[in-house]
Amino acid sequence: MAVLCRHWRRRLHSYQSNGAGNFVGWCDPGHPEWDPSYVCNDKLIGAWDYSDAFCAANPTVCVETDGPHDNDGHGSHTASTTAGNVLLSPAISGVAPHANIISYDVCYVELGTGDGLCPFSATSAAVDQAILDGVDVTNYSIGGGSNPWDGDIDTFFLGAVAAGIFPAASAGNAGPGASTVAHLGPWMMTVGASTHDRDVVANQLSNMAGGVSPPADIDGASRTTGYGPAPIVYAGDFTNGDPDPEQCLNPFPPATWTDEIVVCDRGTIARIAKCANVAAGGAAGCVLANAAAGQSAPVADPHVIPSVHIDLTDGDAVRTWLASGTGHMARITDSVIIGDPALADIMAAFSSRGPNLRHDTLKPDVTNPGVSIFAAVANDDTLPGDEYGTISGTSMSSPHTAGSGALLTAVHPTWSPSEIKSALMMTADTTVLKENGVTPADAFDHGAGRVDLTKAALTGLVLDETATNYQDADPGNGGDPSTLNIASYQQDECVDVCTWKRTVKSPPPTPTGRSLRRLRWVSR
Repeated sequence: MAVLCRHWRRRLHSYQSNGAGNFVGWCDPGHPEWDPSYVCNDKLIGAWDYSDAFCAANPTVCVETDGPHDNDGHGSHTASTTAGNVLLSPAISGVAPHANIISYDVCYVELGTGDGLCPFSATSAAVDQAILDGVDVTNYSIGGGSNPWDGDIDTFFLGAVAAGIFPAASAGNAGPGASTVAHLGPWMMTVGASTHDRDVVANQLSNMAGGVSPPADIDGASRTTGYGPAPIVYAGDFTNGDPDPEQCLNPFPPATWTDEIVVCDRGTIARIAKCANVAAGGAAGCVLANAAAGQSAPVADPHVIPSVHIDLTDGDAVRTWLASGTGHMARITDSVIIGDPALADIMAAFSSRGPNLRHDTLKPDVTNPGVSIFAAVANDDTLPGDEYGTISGTSMSSPHTAGSGALLTAVHPTWSPSEIKSALMMTADTTVLKENGVTPADAFDHGAGRVDLTKAALTGLVLDETATNYQDADPGNGGDPSTLNIASYQQDECVDVCTWKRTVKSPPPTPTGRSLRRLRWVSR
């Protein structure tokens, strides 16, 4: 399982490996809060709402009556990153695409200020319910955890660790200043954010024929499959009741076209809405063409039909061509991801950093991609097809790590949360750079390094630790966190010589077969 949350209307989400059809909470027809309008399936098998109950008891603080719905996309995005299904259009997959999801709504919007707050009572109840639901992994993309033994957020997750649940959490977005890291609990997998190697997502308007002097193939951007060859037309030559139909500001009447590619001018309304408006009129493909100087470069949007976004110069060439002759034909190619290894493994400037000054536990533990992460977002019905988006933050890197934990749980079902954490840390890639892209990062930036799923399941050593020992390490009660059997060392008051003791063990041989192949596939 994993717990995922929104920035200011956050939820918990949980993931199970064998939960299809085992509905809980609002997804269970036998539950008092079952809501047939809340769409559950073999991916989303459960939903719980704790923010509504808090607001009902505190009506002067907040008003919440929407149940466990995602109203700003953050929860959907983090859930999708951890365990989203494999899709071909757009090309996207969660880290653990075969896991199931349970959602827990624990935050509210404060009246008067608009601030998002997450009461401890709601979060603790959600974690307790996650334990009862039998989840495997939790992801918590919310801040906190600065006093892990004193009733802070991380305290609740210690109970989850005792129940065998792996907890991932965001390090925070207050970097690059020192000692800004959150979630200091030694039992937590605290995750910083770094870059991936994706440069652009590109496609083309190609194979243009007919008319007078058809243009050569044109580079553009989009996140869709291809289409064509097919007839291509200009929206400005048709009518949808607007004085400027080329802007595609409103849906075209049905049967305006029959599977043509339609060119719309960019401007005024959302890019995705324009292609949705021509799809309503029967278009099977869409070209969004910049129409004014100063408009940004083509954007790789996930349109509702095969589409390509092109710049002003190319847009003018296409419009001129379509105004000449007859028999215009074109093709939209499949989108492809173009990568550059030099762009990867650079710490995000916003990623919170160590050192942890409260006790002797090194934080963050690891880093993972958290910059420009493309994943699902909730559709608020104002933008048809707006079901995906790109967001940056440690909120995005933590679910990458939750998904990693889910995969390791599937490959090594007998490993404890601490053993999973140690495997991810001891096999992490340390060739990470600071935010300037030049200086090697250090442990206060990336912890053990960037998670490497090609190696984690193959580790020759793991470290285990018990929930009791974590609790007894409370420095407020005379405990010493530096003695915990975890895969890092920190000693704030080291004079001359420092010593640590760790006990490692060799795990059973890694199982072979499909699960391990999945680990290798996701890591690419």
